[in-house]
Amino acid sequence: MAALSLGLGVDLSPGSLLVLLISQTLSSGLGAGLKVALVPLLTDGPIINLIYYVFKIRRQNILLIGLISFTCS
Repeated sequence: MAALSLGLGVDLSPGSLLVLLISQTLSSGLGAGLKVALVPLLTDGPIINLIYYVFKIRRQNILLIGLISFTCS
């Protein structure tokens, strides 16, 4: 329940996406506003999957961890 309330608070806080959503809705109608509101659902999924698979591979591959630590130092 705490995560839901924190997520809702962050989602409703003013930001650039909210400003874009309101301006698109007022200028182009409800359909355009809904399209803008649904964009994070399309863009966040692939990013989350990519991060998941990178960390999954990283846990299984000691050589990759060594290479990353060598190039970062």
